Amino acid sequence: KPKKDATIFKVLSPLVTAVEFNKLTQDETAAQITGKLGKLSLKIDAKALKLLTEMIAGDHGALTVEINKLANYKQPGETISEQDVRTMTSGYQVFQMWDVGNHITNGN
Repeated sequence: KPKKDATIFKVLSPLVTAVEFNKLTQDETAAQITGKLGKLSLKIDAKALKLLTEMIAGDHGALTVEINKLANYKQPGETISEQDVRTMTSGYQVFQMWDVGNHITNGN
């Protein structure tokens, strides 16, 4: 959620329309993963799904990026393993866009 008192929000809000994407729950994330992989004719084993779901932590952007990486790594009809997830996906350090924007607008 954007911090409405953030400097960057105050600067940009008169110029744009804010659109918020709430985080997915773990169940929603797992369903999105299996659904998107299924459309690409890929399967994922239970341990890999658990790891990927936890790593993505409900982030829509991370979900798309990591699914695309795994889809490019495996061939249709194959099953993604826990080792595939560990090999191909990234760890994430989460930054709030508003915090980064505040640092920029405050000259930090």
